[in-house]
Amino acid sequence: RLLETTAPGINVFNAALAATGHVEFSPVTHGERILVVSLCFWSLIVIAAYTANLASVLINKEQANYPSVAAGMPVCVTKGLAISSKLKKSYPNANIIEVEGIHQKYDHLFEGKCDLVADYADTFETA
Repeated sequence: RLLETTAPGINVFNAALAATGHVEFSPVTHGERILVVSLCFWSLIVIAAYTANLASVLINKEQANYPSVAAGMPVCVTKGLAISSKLKKSYPNANIIEVEGIHQKYDHLFEGKCDLVADYADTFETA
């Protein structure tokens, strides 16, 4: 026998589907409704867990550890770039040599004034 659409359980069922974002189902029996609500709730939990995990991976990346910078090896960086201030903040005892231009960093590297160059990959490829 089909259940009436004005029964109080129908409103609870429709509210549960609306809360989980699945409002296209129209089960007829109580068993079907319980199954659909259970599946909707399960998918809501799975999607929430996936979203939370993805957000934590994207936001809370561990800061890279550069033991050679911490050991005091000279690092050439372009003056005024964000990487310069980040290295100074992360490694207060680092031996950071700030230069004016991009090409000067690599000139210092080839001359032996710097052991490392902090730069972006695309700059390295075009320099």
